[in-house]
Amino acid sequence: MLDIESVMQRMEKIEKTREEMEKQMQNLTKEKDLLKKTSESKEESCQKMTAEIKQLKQKLLVQEKVTNNSESTSKKYLSALMESKEHLTAMLASVTEALGDKGDNDEVEIKKETDIKSNGAKLLQSFYQEL
Repeated sequence: MLDIESVMQRMEKIEKTREEMEKQMQNLTKEKDLLKKTSESKEESCQKMTAEIKQLKQKLLVQEKVTNNSESTSKKYLSALMESKEHLTAMLASVTEALGDKGDNDEVEIKKETDIKSNGAKLLQSFYQEL
């Protein structure tokens, strides 16, 4: 009978071990499923972010082109204004010189010249502020 008792004890130990192993397998399966769901979620999030980054890169490229075009245009306008200023300054100098020969109207002409220069400066200043 000792052999039967010994065999029964071994069988009970084996059964307990089997049950523990089954519990561990269930726990591991649950963990695996959870990790799989988490991994899929992270992968989906990563794909969304990748798509968003591509869109943002495209928007950035378009914005850079627009900015470059705007800068180019503003430089052209500034160049044209500076050229106009030079011509107007030369014209003003010749008009002032021609009016300076009259002598009697010097004070009136100097005031007009000052007003013209002031208005021109205000015009240029307002243009630069708009840029």
